[in-house]
Amino acid sequence: MLLEAEVHSELRGFLRDRDWERWPHHLTMARLVARALRLGRPALIQTGSLSENYSLSYLTPALLARDRLLLVAPLAVQQRLLSHEIPQLQNWLETDKPVLSGDRLPGEDFGGLLVTSPEIWLKDRLFNQGKFPPGLPTLIDQADGLEALARQQLTASLRWEDWNHLAQNYPLWQTSLTETHQQLEQAILARPSNPYDCYLLDEQQQQSLASLLHELSKSTELTLEIAHFWQQWQQEDAMLWVELQRETGRVTCKLRPLR
Repeated sequence: MLLEAEVHSELRGFLRDRDWERWPHHLTMARLVARALRLGRPALIQTGSLSENYSLSYLTPALLARDRLLLVAPLAVQQRLLSHEIPQLQNWLETDKPVLSGDRLPGEDFGGLLVTSPEIWLKDRLFNQGKFPPGLPTLIDQADGLEALARQQLTASLRWEDWNHLAQNYPLWQTSLTETHQQLEQAILARPSNPYDCYLLDEQQQQSLASLLHELSKSTELTLEIAHFWQQWQQEDAMLWVELQRETGRVTCKLRPLR
């Protein structure tokens, strides 16, 4: 029996048994997901509904598919799926497919359903961390939020804590660090307020900061955050700006790719 037919039959029985009329498109979506899994093809499905309404439609093929799968879902959704929908479906389907939550594949012999968060999955994809192998079939709940999340993941920050860490751990650079940081704070505080408290650095401020980070990168072992910030800055399409907390007077430098 094709996966689509098996999924349709089992989900229809499950919905009828529970008099489930909350969402009318379960069977259609379940067949689309099952077909995509069987053929190994991508599918983007816009539901116009909440996850709690449509989740059964992708969970049924995920639990009936013979292969191991990855499910990417926000933590709040994960909690609901793991405590309610998945146990109910597994009981109905009489399947013992392993279901785990975690930040990496447990091992090459794992053949079940692994549940992880969008932040963990996207960071693995963007920075090649190797937590999830290539070609692993992946279901992404609320995929329309990936663009905003990718921008967040690709944003590098230079915070007050990072300046403080450098000043404390590298006494030879303490004067330069303190002066550069204070000049930056004073210059931003002197700017007219705007609704976002975000400001672009002028050319002189950028040169001063770049010169300091360049020297630090040659002579010290930077933290991962500062090293990432400096690497991002050297990209051709990097956008640099400063966010200001006016109540504390602290500034955070941020970098993000334009594309």
